[in-house]
Amino acid sequence: MGGAPLSGAADHTIRVWGVESGRCLRVLKGHTDRVLSVAWSPDGRRALSGAADHTVRLWEVASGRCLRVLKGHTDRVLSVVWSPDGRRALSGALDHTVQLWEVESAAACGCSKATPTESGAWRGVRMGGAPFPGPLTIPCGSGRWSLAAACGYSKATPPAS
Repeated sequence: MGGAPLSGAADHTIRVWGVESGRCLRVLKGHTDRVLSVAWSPDGRRALSGAADHTVRLWEVASGRCLRVLKGHTDRVLSVVWSPDGRRALSGALDHTVQLWEVESAAACGCSKATPTESGAWRGVRMGGAPFPGPLTIPCGSGRWSLAAACGYSKATPPAS
């Protein structure tokens, strides 16, 4: 299933779609509010979802089973992303934090606070080209913030001009 389109929905579900058929292949249920972000694991067997219920969930897609609930945000989770090796994940939320997670243990091993922009909050996180944990870039409204992430606290700082 890995690589099939994933969608998060207002009905609190994640759906896996068939590219050829356009049909829903599986529905993942467990969130208690709108699902705002989804991402396949690098191995294509698992997925992450972030939702308005302030949680990140780890899914075994083939079975539809929720394996872990990652708790630590205090507002809607807007973005989730995997490290290239699939051992860690990042989530960004409207609480203006980026959480670094050890996926298998569901442990939060780092949190960074981003300064809100004029528009209110940044909208997503993504991995940089360097091996994880390396430089990360967080789109922040009209600007970008660089974040050096490791298992521990990392301070968000504006990029050098």
